[in-house]
Amino acid sequence: MDFRQKALLVLKEQGFRITKQRRMVVNVLASVDSALSAHEIKQSLDAKGERIDLASIFRILNCLESNGLVHRLVSQAKVARCSLLNESNACHHFFVCDSCRQVYELTCSEPITTHLSQSGFSIKKHSLELTGLCRACGAIDE
Repeated sequence: MDFRQKALLVLKEQGFRITKQRRMVVNVLASVDSALSAHEIKQSLDAKGERIDLASIFRILNCLESNGLVHRLVSQAKVARCSLLNESNACHHFFVCDSCRQVYELTCSEPITTHLSQSGFSIKKHSLELTGLCRACGAIDE
């Protein structure tokens, strides 16, 4: 089952209507490999000729987050971005390019929480943000 199907099934099971707007936001999130802000989701939908107001996108993202379907990263720049939540990205590690502001989600082979839990810490959630230049911007800089 892909993310689109899972998200719509979870929402339906929780009693939410599967509206065109919810479906559009889920489709945008499922079509990218990085976290997106509500504004970026709106830009993507606008480019496809789909009309949705920004407040609706924020509400849909909150709904998806509260149902365990996306996670939210609030960067040092105070920009909230959401990406799909699945078993392969249980660690919330991100790289934010200082130049183009693209956000890349990183996977880690051993979650930092495993090490900390073994050391007696009780971790509820975590997020790690790395900054620098992405490959494309780094190549331009040279």
